[in-house]
Amino acid sequence: MNDFEVCESEKSVILSATPSGGNWTSNNGGVLVVNIFDAASSGPGNFSFTYTYQDSNGCENSDNLLVSVNPLPTLTTNDTSYCNTPGLVPLPYSTPSGGTWSGQGVSNNQFNPQVAGGIGNYDVTYSYTDGNGCSNAIVSTVSVTSSQAIDAGPDMEICMDYGVIDLGTISSPGGGTWVANGSAGLVGDTFDPTLAGDGTHTLTYTVGSANCQVWDDIVIIVHELPYVDAGQDQEVCFGEPNVNLVGFPAGGTWTGTGIIDAQNGTFNTSNTPGDYTLTYSFTNSDGCVNSDDVIVTIKPLTEVDAGDDLTFCYQPTNIMLDPVSYTHLTLPTIYSV
Repeated sequence: MNDFEVCESEKSVILSATPSGGNWTSNNGGVLVVNIFDAASSGPGNFSFTYTYQDSNGCENSDNLLVSVNPLPTLTTNDTSYCNTPGLVPLPYSTPSGGTWSGQGVSNNQFNPQVAGGIGNYDVTYSYTDGNGCSNAIVSTVSVTSSQAIDAGPDMEICMDYGVIDLGTISSPGGGTWVANGSAGLVGDTFDPTLAGDGTHTLTYTVGSANCQVWDDIVIIVHELPYVDAGQDQEVCFGEPNVNLVGFPAGGTWTGTGIIDAQNGTFNTSNTPGDYTLTYSFTNSDGCVNSDDVIVTIKPLTEVDAGDDLTFCYQPTNIMLDPVSYTHLTLPTIYSV
């Protein structure tokens, strides 16, 4: 008889010998029923059996057989979880490597949560065969959960002077990461329209990792402010005809002390002499407002004193009057009567 090896998983190993009709006995603890050896119950090790045969003449002979039971490979794995998103994801690292996964949702040793059936728990099996041809298997439970709901916030259309936007206050859930996609306006978790510049800016907000990573975009359109020019500063004399100021571009509004017609920019020169800062504001088709200031100076009139009234008798000669006095100059004045 030839010795042989079996795996520990074998429950019914048939022992055979010639001539048939003899008796088998176990010599060192191998579980034997008639000629059926139970390797699974016996466990790993080397087991000796004796086959005894007696012929019709009463002559008896025996022979020994050694059966080696090899242990099954020891496998390790872990349970895992994935989000209910499309596509294949890796199954847990298992040892020894080189085995095969099987089960619902498994394809090419990977797992597809949606093919498996979506949200729920699924048992998948890792099988491995060692160099002795002994195989073992272990089960891992894969939990499929729903993905997080994510919102990067509402799309926005703003002017360049809108101010810095705190993206964390408009997005959910918190703790995610922003991606600029080429926009210069993203600084950490804030968006600065002055850095971004005029144009359309698409920012991406992501939360989670691996197949549980979800993302959402927000589109922010930034408009430049209109160019506005209120003109050059100017001086007028008190009481002159009212001045109509001209701003660029046309169609804006004037404000400030002394403005009596906001649309036409009419300035009342009869105000108290002094400097007046006047503002020209313009709103473009994008709703963006810009303004510029101009200073109009009202100069006071010169105080003039012609002296006291006088009465003269008619005479055909010129009369010299006293000099006229006024604030800035003193000049002689000659009248003919």
